[in-house]
Order: sequence, then C-alpha cells, then structure tokens
Amino acid sequence: MSNAGDGTIGVGMVGHAFMGRVHSQAWRTVHHFFDVPLTPRLAALG
Repeated sequence: MSNAGDGTIGVGMVGHAFMGRVHSQAWRTVHHFFDVPLTPRLAALG
C-alpha cells in the first residue's frame, strides 16, 4: 500500500539466492524502463 501519500509502495518478496537478487534489482530499477506512478520501497527481514 502507499505510505500516506509519499509516492512509495511497499514491496514484499519471498525468496533468496539468485532469483531474490534478480527480482530485488528489478524493483529498484523499474523506473528506468517504465513510467510507474509510485516508487517501490523494499525492506529485508532478517
């Protein structure tokens, strides 16, 4: 969900290793390739 109108959206992913790294990089750079209305905000759980 958007965080109080700050222009971000939380993204949660389940996974690790190669595909986890690939998908997190894709979310971090999505605005370079697509006109997206919100910026993804990633967080890691330890």
